Amino acid sequence: MPMQGQAGKSKIGCFIYFVLFSIGVLLAILIAPAYVEKISLEEELTDVVNRAGARDWDDNTIKNEVLDLCRSRGFEISRRDITISRDPRSRPVRKIRLNAEYSKIIGLFSLSHKFQFSFQTEGLIGRL
Repeated sequence: MPMQGQAGKSKIGCFIYFVLFSIGVLLAILIAPAYVEKISLEEELTDVVNRAGARDWDDNTIKNEVLDLCRSRGFEISRRDITISRDPRSRPVRKIRLNAEYSKIIGLFSLSHKFQFSFQTEGLIGRL
C-alpha cells in the first residue's frame, strides 16, 4: 500500500537549503553596494579626465583629484596606482589616458575580503 502525504523532503534538507540561501543573500547585500559604488566612481573618474583635458591640468593635479575622489568614496589607492599618458600623435585631436587600480575591503564580523578593481578611460585634450 503506498504511503500518502510524503513529498520526499526532509527537515534537515530544508534547513541546509535555508542556511545556504541566507548566506547567499547576505553576501549579495554586502558585495552589491561595492560594485554600485565602483560604477559610480568610474563615471566620476571619466568626468575628472574630461575636465583635466579641457583645462589642461598637469599630471600631479589629475593624480590629486583622483586620489581625493577615490578616498572620499572609501576606496584604497596610492599615487603609484595611477598612470597618466598623453598621446601627442593622435591627430587632429590629442588624448589623455588614465589608468587606475584601486581596492575596497568588505568585511563581515571578523572576515574580510579585498576586492581589486582596475579602470581605464580617456578624454580629449583641449576644447572643442
